[in-house]
Amino acid sequence: MARFVVLLRRYLDFVMQQNTAARPVALLVSLGPVDGYPPVQYQAVLLARAGFDVVVLTCPLAGSKHVSFAGEHISVVSVPLQSKSRETRLFALAKLSLDLVKIRWQNRNRMAVEIAYEPNAAFYSDWCPIRSHLRVVHLHETLIDPQNQFYERCAVRRLHTFDRIVVADEDRADLLVSQLALRERPSVIPNYPLLVDSEAIENRSGKHFETVYVGALGENQALDSVIRSVDDWLPHVRLHLVGADDTNAAMKLRALAQDCGVTDRVVFHGRLPLAEVPVFLRKCHLGFSFLRDHHDQLRFATGASNKRYQYMQAGMPQVSDLNPRVTALIEEQGIGRCVHPDDLSGITEVVNFFARNPGECTRAGRQAEELYLRQYHYELPFREFVEWVNRDWERRQETVTQRDTRHAAIH
Repeated sequence: MARFVVLLRRYLDFVMQQNTAARPVALLVSLGPVDGYPPVQYQAVLLARAGFDVVVLTCPLAGSKHVSFAGEHISVVSVPLQSKSRETRLFALAKLSLDLVKIRWQNRNRMAVEIAYEPNAAFYSDWCPIRSHLRVVHLHETLIDPQNQFYERCAVRRLHTFDRIVVADEDRADLLVSQLALRERPSVIPNYPLLVDSEAIENRSGKHFETVYVGALGENQALDSVIRSVDDWLPHVRLHLVGADDTNAAMKLRALAQDCGVTDRVVFHGRLPLAEVPVFLRKCHLGFSFLRDHHDQLRFATGASNKRYQYMQAGMPQVSDLNPRVTALIEEQGIGRCVHPDDLSGITEVVNFFARNPGECTRAGRQAEELYLRQYHYELPFREFVEWVNRDWERRQETVTQRDTRHAAIH
């Protein structure tokens, strides 16, 4: 019996040494497909670079069987959640819950942080057991509306149990504090692009002046106004729309382009893989980043609207709206113009100005890219978050080491 106890202690000491030496684990839970959700991909990549083994629990895009996103030290657990059958969806959510518990249990000695994206993921992240690690709820593009959504009502009651709340915009942080009477202001991590190598903007060429919008295709983005203005643009100017083009909103935009007689100048490209978006944008000259101000979700989106920063990354000026902080971001920094999304003549004037003045377009594009390189890429706001996780992980490892030392001294 004594020999068995000695062998057991040696085995436990070996396991503890292995767990201490191994990379810590970061678990990212996103019920929205990460293939269509750039910030989750960026955080996974940066956490892996910082020394974490990253596990992403998510689902594939509608119509896909697999998740495309992958990377070194990143593993993806995929559960198909999108189904027309309520019973199938409930079964998938049950499986996701079990997978979440399994991942936590398998990595119980190495789990450093769990990040739940949006209230629906926070719901499943909250009730599952085993909670020694940091827990974060990340609200990229959702404001809490407790009267309308089951998950959001649950999140309102439980947000205070998370170690940190993160939002993508300064104004949204203030709004969330006032809505929920939070004791601490949420952290702000805007939806900037990753820092990547890029080609020179002088590579743009061709007989056409190419304008572009990338993202969700709908009236909230004022694409109906943009399409209605196309007929008054200079003849060599075209519009490219990049995003899911099989939705009802996208079909309405196609019909509108036909009604306006501009189908030969409005090109629908469908959804592009995230890695291909910067390459595509490098071929264009001017971007649109409108959001209408129907409600706070749209008005407070200077930091959440990642397309604004993707255009900067591509070295391209942009036409944007008049929502809070947008004019300071775009016009005051000399990287584009701001007009009201329903001002068709104003949209036309800005588009034709840049099309007639290639030198000004190039200058504004260079300025935009310099700003991206200097201050609008994801590593900068995410750095403090990674340092915070590392500090907590190191503190817990020191506690384990001290406990083992005391245990060894006793025996």
